[in-house]
Amino acid sequence: RFWVTIEGRTNPTPGTPPDGLGHLAGCANAGAGIFYFFDPAVWEAMIKMVNGCGVNNKWWVFSAATTDVFYRMTVMDIAGGAQRIYFNYPGAARAVIDVNAFTGCP
Repeated sequence: RFWVTIEGRTNPTPGTPPDGLGHLAGCANAGAGIFYFFDPAVWEAMIKMVNGCGVNNKWWVFSAATTDVFYRMTVMDIAGGAQRIYFNYPGAARAVIDVNAFTGCP
């Protein structure tokens, strides 16, 4: 139901193009994944989708950066056609807690 892409950039200058896409290092299940940029053994970001429909009628997005490299993470709801974009900025390791990310519960 969801598609996630991550684009990383090692140059900290705003507006510079990304170095490349993040790659999936592994999946715990269909709703969770770990991404890397440079080496499959060096994880850069973790993400999971949570079905919060029983609580607030929404799908939730949780992620954690394990890097201080800039990246843009796009989460697309294939079924609903909506997308959300999240950023990790240079020098930070940001977590995303979005309990209102997507509507359209099963």
